[in-house]
Amino acid sequence: MTNKQLIIFDTTLRDGEQSPGAAMTKDEKLRIARQLEKLGVNVIEAGFAAASPGDFDAIRAIAEVITESTVCSLARANENDIRRAGEAIAPAKKRRIHTFIATSPIHMQNKLRMTPEQVLERAVQAVKWAREYTDDVEFSAEDAVRSDMDFLVQVFDAVIEAGAKTINVPDTVGYSVPAQWGERMAQLIARVKNADQVIWSTHCHNDLGMAVANSLSAVLAGARQVECTINGLGERAGNASLEEIVMAVKTRRDIFQLETSIDTTQIVTTSKLVSTITGYPVQPNKAVVGANAFAHESGIHQDGVLKHRETYEIMRAEDVGWGANKLTLGKLSGRNAFRTRLTELGITLEGEDALNAAFARFKELADKKSEIFDEDIQALVGGNVISEECFKLTYLQVASQTGEVPHAIVAVTDNGLERRAEADGGGPVDAAFKAIEKIVASGAELQLYSVNNITSGTDAQGEVTVRLSKGGRIVNGQGADTDIVIASAKAYLNGLNKLYTNAERAHPQV
Repeated sequence: MTNKQLIIFDTTLRDGEQSPGAAMTKDEKLRIARQLEKLGVNVIEAGFAAASPGDFDAIRAIAEVITESTVCSLARANENDIRRAGEAIAPAKKRRIHTFIATSPIHMQNKLRMTPEQVLERAVQAVKWAREYTDDVEFSAEDAVRSDMDFLVQVFDAVIEAGAKTINVPDTVGYSVPAQWGERMAQLIARVKNADQVIWSTHCHNDLGMAVANSLSAVLAGARQVECTINGLGERAGNASLEEIVMAVKTRRDIFQLETSIDTTQIVTTSKLVSTITGYPVQPNKAVVGANAFAHESGIHQDGVLKHRETYEIMRAEDVGWGANKLTLGKLSGRNAFRTRLTELGITLEGEDALNAAFARFKELADKKSEIFDEDIQALVGGNVISEECFKLTYLQVASQTGEVPHAIVAVTDNGLERRAEADGGGPVDAAFKAIEKIVASGAELQLYSVNNITSGTDAQGEVTVRLSKGGRIVNGQGADTDIVIASAKAYLNGLNKLYTNAERAHPQV
């Protein structure tokens, strides 16, 4: 790495997964990890090895297949966490342990119940433990934004001496503002001994909507690694958005004078894959990857773009992957062509049975749509497929007309046994959900219902996301179909199937 290169550290699979309902299976994490490597991400934080056996297995599986990117596991500053992390990343060609401990008074006193001296000692010991597994050790001072500057300098001096190669300065709670954050980073780099021997990193949360701005301010102050996520996914209001960081640095090269290793034409594909798998739709007005990011409604804007694109566009849509998403397959296409396109999209299906089932769904979709896009395939294969489904939709009929109460008849297989029910509702979707509940009696609370079109056109598939809560568990369910009511029923059942699996996952900081 040169001082002119900005390292992109992606934590979608760790911090992003902490979003409510966004927990992923090992296979889903593998799909995203492969796409992140294709995108050109330098470091993939694959998870938190000590959080659960499932997270450990997912990190190890990623470490076995990723060769170009560094595979990283988070670990608290304790021996068990670090040894689990070291074991999980062991197969990786390039591996990193990212260990952290809180350094702010509010965290040390109220969460850790430790003195500053104890925190300093633990931080140094954690780096030494991590060095037993890899020379690539990153240290983070959690809640650095509210930490005493003198204490931060003292801690960073000590962990660098112990062997840390990357020093991460996190705004854990999204409290800072750009001018303040840049100044803090500059002061640390100026005051810490051997500051020129390490990579300085920033990790910002978006609670006040300034994660990207704060991160870029830190870059201008000397940070050469940014920790970010696809679509800005993450805990609470999320993290700094990878696509916004990368395109800001690329578009404003005159200011940043830095390069990244990111293949920006893979940004939209990666965004859609993460959205499909996590069940978090991308808002239309989201920068870079939103459906409206390159749309021009104003007549003045349209006229200007037609005459000269740069009048109103500072980036080209094709540079981030828009416009290159049409799948040149149709209902006459064969299985080999379909399999090849899945591979190109980073989708790996386990066994011929899974491929045959996906191909059958593709054929059904091809009969309904004149054009099929990569986004359709992502939704069709299903990022949220459950390996053992309790419930599956087999029949749905709805009646809705002016002046009449909507009515739905639903048939669902419950562990292989088909059951039917019907119900009235405030609308066709409400009626369908009530009929499903008559069958399954889950008692789940519907917290969110969202509809997005996957592609353009009146024959586009509708993508429905639901968020269900029961007994303290929160899951996102997703379904897609050219019929929005069917998509809704699929999403609801997808969420129920997740609720009925044993995919418990520990929070990394509990």
